[in-house]
Amino acid sequence: ETGTRRVGRTVVLQYRQEDGELVREMVAVASPQFQYSPGENDSSVWPDISGVPPEVKVINTIVVPLTVVYVVLATVGIVYSIICTVFNFACRNRTVVQLSSPNLNYLICAGATILFFSVFFVVWPTTDPDTFEFLCGAIVWSGAIGTSLQYGTIQGKLFRVYLIFRKPHKAVKKVLQDWHLLLYVLALVTIDVILLTIVTSLRDVRTSARLVDDEENPPNTDDNGVTTVSLIHDCRSRRDGADLYWLLLLFGYKFVLQIIATVLAILLCVIKVEVKAMDDSRQIQVRTRRKKLR
Repeated sequence: ETGTRRVGRTVVLQYRQEDGELVREMVAVASPQFQYSPGENDSSVWPDISGVPPEVKVINTIVVPLTVVYVVLATVGIVYSIICTVFNFACRNRTVVQLSSPNLNYLICAGATILFFSVFFVVWPTTDPDTFEFLCGAIVWSGAIGTSLQYGTIQGKLFRVYLIFRKPHKAVKKVLQDWHLLLYVLALVTIDVILLTIVTSLRDVRTSARLVDDEENPPNTDDNGVTTVSLIHDCRSRRDGADLYWLLLLFGYKFVLQIIATVLAILLCVIKVEVKAMDDSRQIQVRTRRKKLR
């Protein structure tokens, strides 16, 4: 009722007893024609009914309302990021933009664009195993690198402002330049790339496309004897729970950086900036009065 049909390749799994354990094995694919896997046939798949298979209908669905909301919001975010990038470039010589470090603003806009674009990887409707495998990796890579570019740059800028204003009465001997902060953000992205490369190379640890039971929609049989089994595509490691540890490591240190940035923002709100060179309100008033007298 809330989905739309798509023609794709669906893997058909069957529960079987092996060494006293219940395991799932791929026995056929539907693309959309129903075809047995190599080594499988009617007798091996349906032994209890003399090799006569029941009618199998595969319907692939996506939740249309939720998908539309995600796509619309992500598109608006991408357009807004592009507008901010164009504004930053066009007004880069203005004082307000120069004080905000326009070169660093490009990194923030790039990170935001990547994060918004990662939404399309999440909602992309496909049942092809290879495509879904790629999407599982793309979601993690784009999320990690986008977060480092955007929030790593924001944290660096906050730290620089804090160093300048923590002791406003004393002159700052060395101020962090833009290239210092660029190196810091590059270091964060490098950490992400190294960690993700190691994880991606481990077949049993990296996130992969898996068909899992839909717990919200358990199997049911209607009055006509038609059984409906609901499965969902999910990104999980082949070894249960293995992906949890490296995801906590990858995004855990980012969470720590977010906490540090939040603390710096609070400290900047508390610090009273009393630098005469920055308080030019009196000079503006004097110049205004002089113009009026003239």
